[in-house]
Amino acid sequence: MVEIPVSSHFFTNRDGNTLMKEFEGILENNPQIKNLDAVVGFLRASGYFTLRPFLDNMNKVRILIGIDVDKYIAKAHQRGEIFFGAEEDVKEECLRLLKQDIEQSNYTKQVEDGMLQMVQDMIDGKLELRAHPSKKIHAKFYILYPDNFNQHTFGAAITGSSNLSGNGLGIGDDKQYEFNVKLTQFDDVAFAKHEFELLWEEAKGVPIFIT
Repeated sequence: MVEIPVSSHFFTNRDGNTLMKEFEGILENNPQIKNLDAVVGFLRASGYFTLRPFLDNMNKVRILIGIDVDKYIAKAHQRGEIFFGAEEDVKEECLRLLKQDIEQSNYTKQVEDGMLQMVQDMIDGKLELRAHPSKKIHAKFYILYPDNFNQHTFGAAITGSSNLSGNGLGIGDDKQYEFNVKLTQFDDVAFAKHEFELLWEEAKGVPIFIT
């Protein structure tokens, strides 16, 4: 039987070692962290609500959502068109799913407060949401870094199976298995940040707002 290492960059959600615990540990012990960038397959309001109490010290949270664009590609092919993107369709779909998720949440005062805070964060510019209009993004990664991020400052990149949802964070009733890795070397975090900026720029035409 292979001996389990005492320390590893990898972590699962066994024994309560969840993605939420990683976020708590990083944000509570590194007040210089001011930015969170995230690429997710889907966004659940419950995920943002849970994470929000730890974001008071943050200047900016940017979340890029990878809506499944296969059906829009198929529609273009059926019409004999080349698919270049579906900005308005993707935006409408993303809003529909987010609103549906909020509407189906079991009502509690915490959920109500979370919804109001999420809207206020978008109004204030603290939270920005975009959906990618042309790529089927399956990747999930999170980058935390200070305003003056460089080779001498602390940053972290987490990637793996966890979406920004209750289950992905490890707080949901469905105890699904998650497998992630946390990287803190400057080159790794800088690479992840560079990839995020490329995807974010490609999605500049699809900002998501709750109306």
